[in-house]
Amino acid sequence: MKIKRVALENIRSYVKEDINFPDGSVLLSGNIGSGKSSVLLAIEFALFGVMRSGLAGASLLRNGENKGSVNLFMNVEGKEVEIYRVLKRTSSSVVQDAGYIVIDGIKKDGTAIELKQAVIELLNYPQDFLTKSKSLVYRYTVYTPQEDMKMILLGNKEDRLETLRRVFGIDKYKRVASNAKIVVGNLKDKSKELKGRLADLDEKRALKVERENVFIECKKEFDLLKAPLDEADKKVLNCKDNIKLIEESINKARELKKEMDILDVDLKNKINRKSSLSLEINSLVLEIEKLSLEKLDVDMNIKDKLETKKMEIDAIEKELRFFRDKLQELKTRKSLSESVRNKINELNNCPTCYQIVSEEHKCKVVERESEKIKIIENDANGFNSKIEDNEIKLKLLKQEFDYLNKELHNLELIKLKKSSLNDKLQKLDYFKAEEMDIKKNIGEINLKRNDLFEKWESMKGSENIYEEVKRKLDDAQLKKKEIEMRLVGVESRMNSLKEVIDGLKVEINKKLEDKSKLDYVGRMLHWLDEQFINMMLTMEKNIMLKVHSDFNALFEKWFSIMVNSEVINVKLDDSFSPLVEQNGYEIDYEYLSGGEKTAAALAYRLSLNQVINNIMSTINTKDLVILDEPTDGFSNEQLDRLRILFDELDVSQLIIVSHEPKIETFVDNIIRFNKNEHVSQVI
Repeated sequence: MKIKRVALENIRSYVKEDINFPDGSVLLSGNIGSGKSSVLLAIEFALFGVMRSGLAGASLLRNGENKGSVNLFMNVEGKEVEIYRVLKRTSSSVVQDAGYIVIDGIKKDGTAIELKQAVIELLNYPQDFLTKSKSLVYRYTVYTPQEDMKMILLGNKEDRLETLRRVFGIDKYKRVASNAKIVVGNLKDKSKELKGRLADLDEKRALKVERENVFIECKKEFDLLKAPLDEADKKVLNCKDNIKLIEESINKARELKKEMDILDVDLKNKINRKSSLSLEINSLVLEIEKLSLEKLDVDMNIKDKLETKKMEIDAIEKELRFFRDKLQELKTRKSLSESVRNKINELNNCPTCYQIVSEEHKCKVVERESEKIKIIENDANGFNSKIEDNEIKLKLLKQEFDYLNKELHNLELIKLKKSSLNDKLQKLDYFKAEEMDIKKNIGEINLKRNDLFEKWESMKGSENIYEEVKRKLDDAQLKKKEIEMRLVGVESRMNSLKEVIDGLKVEINKKLEDKSKLDYVGRMLHWLDEQFINMMLTMEKNIMLKVHSDFNALFEKWFSIMVNSEVINVKLDDSFSPLVEQNGYEIDYEYLSGGEKTAAALAYRLSLNQVINNIMSTINTKDLVILDEPTDGFSNEQLDRLRILFDELDVSQLIIVSHEPKIETFVDNIIRFNKNEHVSQVI
């Protein structure tokens, strides 16, 4: 695994920064608090997400920001990988949001847990690390904060051994042994339980034999009842067949009676209709005779006469309108002349020229207008005389017109009577024909009814026979039911016995299975208690001895590189705690100088790294080592000896976080960091 690039946004002291990582040794240089270690925490977050016991979301997200992200680009076993994780602030905490992982161009979105699963598979880490709060393999092979390593050195021995067992993957032997002891306890309880179940096995076998004998006796009784039941069943079927035939005869008789009742109703209706037709025929004959006596001759030219009279009336009314218009015109002219005559009598001056009008002129005008009035009155008298003559003529013509109208109405009545006479004659013929058909139908109905009556008479006795056969059927069914009840009782006892026998068989089979299980449990108890648990403990001890030997050799090697002193030697005790000897005497780790403590912690860290990589040979993080402030308290001589240590590590990518300027002289690449106004940047 090689880290290529990390893009940070709102992570701790970073607002937005993109950091490229070359191969070889890389120094992250800068003053204390400039943001170097934040980059390492961001890389760990990108790989495994937040961890409750070591990498909280609130410690990563920049203060005052609601969202932050880390985008990690790396190469794992030749695969180009990109991981994108997001943090967001809620009302109560900082949580992880969904992100994605891209492997060789194939993108897969996922939750925080799904991304962690993908990374663990990619790095080939043990799958049980998915549910753990922090990845111990990564912490002890790739990146371990110095304070974490000091804690494992100075902590409780049992806790140290337990942690190392988990890191080396050896804890499974102890866990298997502990689980085996639990299984042994459970198997002992199971053995007691099985022995308790087997206590009444012989009793159940004897009871099964007894119930089987009783079942055989019941079976014999059941077989003896079958013959009487078959005989009773045949008798019932025979009675039912007879009843069926009788019921068919009764139903036929009822159908015949129903047909006769229908014919009686039809006959009654025909007779009633015949009587009704006779009355209607007599009534029609009388009406026809009466209409035949009436005179039906009429003048067929009335319509022409009416049309002529109408034209004469229209002509006189037109003349009257003309005379009245002329008379009105004369009245208007007379009124105008009278007006002129009256005005001239009263006139003294001319309204146009204002000259005095003479009496002579006034007299001439009056005489002229009076003459006009006289002529108009004579003409008006002539028109009045004509109007009176025409009004008399019009009155006479209208009287004649009304008379002709009445004659026309009488003509229509006569036409209706003629039409009614023809309808009645046709209706009379229809009624007479219907009367003949009804007489014929009455005869046919009487013949058919007599035939049905003879058939019905021959079937009347079926009902008496039916009662007798029905009584025989009831007796046969009662006897059959008694036998069936006895059979049901016997069958019920047989079923009960069968259930008991089947239940006993199941119980006995289960007990036999329990007996086999008891034998198996006994063998398992012996194997687990006497062999397996001891074998697991022995395997753990042997592996721990081998790991201890390798770990101790590496620890001594790395410490001797960093501390070149013949008076101080280090090694590991049985609990993997550092033992320090100075001038042949054991001294406590706390009495070492600051540089010597740091050297011991770094040697322990590098030894742990190499042992884990040797045990877990398939993990994909062997090419990367990250050292966070590995030189705290180092002397100049120790700093110089780091060059030898780095050469001995022989990894493809070594990332070192330090503020020591001397380290810059023996690394391949330097990335410098600066912090200004609470914002970290790459220089």
